[in-house]
Amino acid sequence: MTFPSRWVQLNPSRSLQARLGLATGGIVLLLSILLSWLVGYTTSVQLQNTQGQSLAELAYQMADKLDRGMFERYREIQILAALPPIREATYSQPARRSLLEKLQSTFSDYAWIALIDPQGNVLTSTGGILEGVSVASRDVFQQGRNKTFVGDVHDAVMLAKLLPHPNGEPLRFLDLAAPVLSEQGQFQGVIAAHLSWAWAEEVKKSLLEPLGQHSQVEIFVLSTDGKVLLGPDALQGKTLTVPSVQKVQANQNDYLLESWAGEGKFLTGFACAQGYRDYPGLDWLVLVRQKAEVALAPARKLQRQILGLGLICGVGFALLSWLSASRIVDPMLEIAAIANRMRQGDQRVPIPLLEGRDELAKLSQSLRYLVSTLNGQQEALYQSEEQYRLLSEALPQFVWLLDPEGQVEYCNRYWYNYTGLSEAQTLGCGWEVALHPEDYAHTRRQWRQATKTGAPCEIEYRMRSATGEYRWYLASLGPAHDQAGRIIKWVGTAIDIEARKRVEVERTELLNREKTAREQAETANQLKDEFLAVLSHELRSPLNPILGWAKLLRTRQFDPETTDQALETIERNAKLQAQLVEDLLDVSRILQGKLSLNVATVNLATTIQSAIETVRLAATAKSIQIHAELDQWVGLVAGDANRLQQVVWNLLSNAVKFTPAGGNVEVRLEAIAPYAQIQVIDTGRGIRPEFLPHVFDHFRQADSSTTRQFGGLGLGLAIVRQVVELHGGTVQVDSLGEGMGATFTVRLPMMQAATETEPQPSLVSEETSLEGIRVLVVDDEADMRTLASTVLKQAGAEVKLAASASEALAVLRQSGADVLVSDIGMSEMDGYRLIRQVRTIDQDLEEPIPAIALTAYAADSDQKQALSAGFQKHLAKPVEPDELIQAIATLVKPKASR
Repeated sequence: MTFPSRWVQLNPSRSLQARLGLATGGIVLLLSILLSWLVGYTTSVQLQNTQGQSLAELAYQMADKLDRGMFERYREIQILAALPPIREATYSQPARRSLLEKLQSTFSDYAWIALIDPQGNVLTSTGGILEGVSVASRDVFQQGRNKTFVGDVHDAVMLAKLLPHPNGEPLRFLDLAAPVLSEQGQFQGVIAAHLSWAWAEEVKKSLLEPLGQHSQVEIFVLSTDGKVLLGPDALQGKTLTVPSVQKVQANQNDYLLESWAGEGKFLTGFACAQGYRDYPGLDWLVLVRQKAEVALAPARKLQRQILGLGLICGVGFALLSWLSASRIVDPMLEIAAIANRMRQGDQRVPIPLLEGRDELAKLSQSLRYLVSTLNGQQEALYQSEEQYRLLSEALPQFVWLLDPEGQVEYCNRYWYNYTGLSEAQTLGCGWEVALHPEDYAHTRRQWRQATKTGAPCEIEYRMRSATGEYRWYLASLGPAHDQAGRIIKWVGTAIDIEARKRVEVERTELLNREKTAREQAETANQLKDEFLAVLSHELRSPLNPILGWAKLLRTRQFDPETTDQALETIERNAKLQAQLVEDLLDVSRILQGKLSLNVATVNLATTIQSAIETVRLAATAKSIQIHAELDQWVGLVAGDANRLQQVVWNLLSNAVKFTPAGGNVEVRLEAIAPYAQIQVIDTGRGIRPEFLPHVFDHFRQADSSTTRQFGGLGLGLAIVRQVVELHGGTVQVDSLGEGMGATFTVRLPMMQAATETEPQPSLVSEETSLEGIRVLVVDDEADMRTLASTVLKQAGAEVKLAASASEALAVLRQSGADVLVSDIGMSEMDGYRLIRQVRTIDQDLEEPIPAIALTAYAADSDQKQALSAGFQKHLAKPVEPDELIQAIATLVKPKASR
């Protein structure tokens, strides 16, 4: 073939063969480029979403492992603080050190553990390090003395030169501390520990190891301000400002595609550590990053493969078209000649495939187009199937095909890698073995419904992995139809929704907690309203007879018997009101944990007998018989005699109150080793079964309505329970129901070996004289001044009165006094300012003037404030006359003895 003829074949403007080759190659190449871009873009988006979620899940796992690990250490330090060798001083220091070192050897992450005494000195420690050294100014002591304390990551200071440095790196610790309290709740010191931060590095390695180094995944742990606590050496200690840090600081768990200064683009997942159970957490921020080029590499690879395949196909088709054109054109011409013969009537002439010529270009083009189109469609179908097979194999989710009856025909590689099942085990219905047993029934039911209606469906179920772990998946299935509308396939995919399910569970738990809290708040509000109504009634009720009799005594004359009855009524109701206030103060002390006991050896028989005598008058008034069966051989108990008498008195008072006239109350004392048991049994109205669990609650009464028969604030039994529990005992109540009486049982631990102590003589005689003592009374209430003056003059004192602090200062400067009795709440100048000025005046005296605060401010904090201001005693109003006289007598000796 000559060059001109070859050039004609290669010239597209003159050669059908050349035009057909170039057109076919160009079309294939264009389609390949478009398909490559579309597949690459779709795969990149899906892969970025899937890989980003995986990184976010890895960040959540890291945060969760850190929180759980810290929770274990948090509980360990609390348990260690409660161990007898730690809290009891009877154990030797070597024994304590041995215990600490044994714990350190068991949990090697503890770099140093120490017991610190109440003054902040290291009492004993692992390896004897820093023993005797004061750490009082350190947070581990200051914070740990009040509650369990967890300090954030910091470099070693005092231990930097005393402990080995692994790998030559600086030591970094987390601080843990808890208060050590005795069985009586007294502060004994602090148990403290330094947890090596290398522990977090091990947690990180355990999460990264399954991924392999080729994944190039990096984990960062940051403080709340973005400072790197754990990460690559180049970024250690630096503060990060990338967008993901701002997101996680806003308590968001997600992922971002972001730029890191000088390092390029990264796909970053993030999560926030929020504590675990009662461990409050340190609000660490966890970032997990992977270079974007590595994370999205599978999509880029698939895109290049598709483009390369398209280029090869385009060139191949162009060359094939060019080579085939000569064989197609000649036959087309020959076919045209034969067709002409057929037009002339020769119908039997065969139509061979003849070589064509340019004159029949349209015919040859049509035939060539039909043939090439058919071939192109077949090739495109094959390529399409192959491409989508590669795509399904690359997707990180389940992809499968099912026949119209639901039998599995194909599963992608992600399925086999996740489940560990083989193809033979999966095809057909074998895949169902990976379903969670609880999800099998509803999955089959929904699938049968979908095949029945032919409608797409979504199913949520759990699938078992090759390791035996179950994870939640959301499956989407849709039918594929032929041209006649018949279903020929079902196409399904399933994505991992484990993280979403966890969020749903947490949301449900949060809603349940909110509902419970709301119900508790409504109940508390109802109890508050009931208590305020009862309190108003109980405080007002005693005032009515007091005010009524007081007015009658002033305006009318009565015989001595009626007058005595009136005064007795006033005194009884005033004492009742004072007892109500004292009960409220006791409950306040209990709720604040400030109720203290004066512990001594107590003979319960004597205490019970005293309580019986106190309530006997009330029992006699209702013709109630009190029977006492007291075992005199019951052992002694260690406790506060007054508080224990208060317990018995409250139980007896309740028994008398709720027992009808003519009833019986029985008191028993017996030994039930190792306890002394007190029982108060009555034949009264009993207790409803539904109210039994609330008998000892604060402010709770079986009947708080306006028509109730019995008064009271509902505090007595609450005080009983708290006092008994402070003594290490228990109290319970039993009742068969209304009208069946009640039995209250108190158990107190007996002393193992004790002898009765001799009763201590009273510090003040029954008839105390204040003869010759000059008393200055300061109160802005005239009635109180008059009462105090009358009481003290009856005791022989010389009394001077002052209506204000300034008036009192004038009296002191002019004539002085042997003792000062002052109110606190006064206008212009209160009692605290007065006593401070008095202490300035008496600086030149050999002995300062004794002072007593007589005030209605009766809380423990008021007493402490008065004593710290300069008063020697604090008496709460209303005060018994004898109590005031004895308080003065204990502070001031009579003149005759000086």
